[in-house]
Amino acid sequence: MNRTSAVIALAMLLTAPTRSVPFSEEARALLPDTREVTVVLKDGTSHTGQLTGQTAEKISLRMERGRGIAFQQEFNRADVRSVDEKNPADLLAPRLLGLKELLDGTPTEEQLERAVRLLKEFTEKADDHRATPAIRQLLSNAEFQAEQMARGLQKIGGAWLPPVQASIQRFDQAEDRIREMEERFRGINAPSFPANPQAKAFYDNLVVARRDIARALPQMIAERLPVLLDEKRFDEAVDELNAFQTFFLTRVIGTEAAARRLGPADAALFEQMDIQYFFRMQQRIMDAYRLTVPAITVSPEDTSETVTIPAGFFLRGHAQAAPGSDVFPALITFVDEFQIDRYEVSNAEYRKFVEYAETTGDSSMDHPDAPPLKNRRPAGWDHPELSGDDQPVVGVDWFDAYAYAKWKGKRLPTEAEWEKAARGLETLVYPWGEAKPADVFANNVSGRSSLSARINQARQPSAPVDTRRGAPPPPPPFQLPKATWSVFSLVPEDAVLNMIAPDLPAISPYGVYHMAGNAAEWVHDYYQANYYTTAPARNPTGPEAGEGRVIRGGSFISPDGELTTFSRMAADNRNPTFRQGITRDRTPFVGFRCAQ
Repeated sequence: MNRTSAVIALAMLLTAPTRSVPFSEEARALLPDTREVTVVLKDGTSHTGQLTGQTAEKISLRMERGRGIAFQQEFNRADVRSVDEKNPADLLAPRLLGLKELLDGTPTEEQLERAVRLLKEFTEKADDHRATPAIRQLLSNAEFQAEQMARGLQKIGGAWLPPVQASIQRFDQAEDRIREMEERFRGINAPSFPANPQAKAFYDNLVVARRDIARALPQMIAERLPVLLDEKRFDEAVDELNAFQTFFLTRVIGTEAAARRLGPADAALFEQMDIQYFFRMQQRIMDAYRLTVPAITVSPEDTSETVTIPAGFFLRGHAQAAPGSDVFPALITFVDEFQIDRYEVSNAEYRKFVEYAETTGDSSMDHPDAPPLKNRRPAGWDHPELSGDDQPVVGVDWFDAYAYAKWKGKRLPTEAEWEKAARGLETLVYPWGEAKPADVFANNVSGRSSLSARINQARQPSAPVDTRRGAPPPPPPFQLPKATWSVFSLVPEDAVLNMIAPDLPAISPYGVYHMAGNAAEWVHDYYQANYYTTAPARNPTGPEAGEGRVIRGGSFISPDGELTTFSRMAADNRNPTFRQGITRDRTPFVGFRCAQ
């Protein structure tokens, strides 16, 4: 090797970095254009600056001396021990850490993909760098955001929301800004506002943007649902549809104030809206959902005291109800797994509770709002036709039902739990299906009348009736008494003796007895007529307060309409005697069953 080659080799050795990481071209593009090096002299001193030139004899640095004062300095090669170029990872780390500002904002899909690539490359190629733990946290954040965006979610105000809920959030933001401007600029909502044309133009644009958001939602939900259902993302599909429905019912067509803010033309448009659109979307979800859950099977031999209702969705309310009805709107609702009594609480079972309470004086099971020294004896015990051991206890108030359930280590079912146990995953009109109560001999007015007619038909003599003068008159037509039936039987003893059974058992899809007719039933919830409009979609427990509680299922004195799976009765100021479990004419008709 000649002298020139040796000098060049030495120069390359002296200027080589102490540790070089082969970053990609994309990462290197983030590095500064100038090379920062540290010249270490043989006397032990070091000097850091930007390399501006080098020859076989000299090395030139541009160095700074505080307050932005720069100067040029040259070093003789003979005095230099090493030239250490700054580690590229040291230069790249602060640039990557600066991506936090991007991630805290609202990055685009392309920006997220680039951030993930760069951050991942650094953690792989500089895994022992001091900045790697912080960069790894940024990578986790970027990957999470990219995953959310790939799922179709949108970042609004730092939160990742599905498209419909994101649009509603943007509607809210526009609404808040509009109100702020209306307070700041009085009269800006008038057709003209000469005081500040620029503010008026901005305000009008906000109003248009808010209107366009509302109008775009139906198409958005129609396009979004098939994607979610194909991917079996039922939770998200339900949340999106429920948010869409609640938004329209409570904020677009639900209040006069909202209608005024949207303008007369839009208000008229939404008043004529196809309310069944919501139900059609709900049916699409439930049709797809039912295909993914085990079919409900009921064994006739199963007489266990409790029935397990699996966790999952069901369609609550009445699809054909109109705004203003207390069963409007229908809403896909999720309830956790629970158990419910197969049979209504009988007089015999309730009598044990009364005897215990009267003997011991124990009131620990009472609700805090129950009256002291509560008289627990049911009104039904004053009626011989309602007080048989196997008949359901009737004429109890809600506090009696609550106390009994707690004494048994159970509770009253919520209204949503009761309805799911009654109708299953289908939108059944009655617990057994679509057939009228008369067709299945349910214990209500029409069911008893129909069964009485069948019993009369079965009792007709085979020989002709003797019509001669003086012959004894034929017996009067048989009529079942207006009374409850055994909680353990779907028909009374007279039907059994005449070997009459309904073609379709009057039980719920889960095998729960008498959820329609016999005794009406207390549930946990307070009554509120418009509760369904704002009820949570997961494990609703009713309003926090109210004038009275909800009664479900209809009774032995009910017309058919009270036996539907969605019918609700209010024990409030409109029906004060209902609070005692009796009618206005003092007929006991309300009992209960327990859940846990």
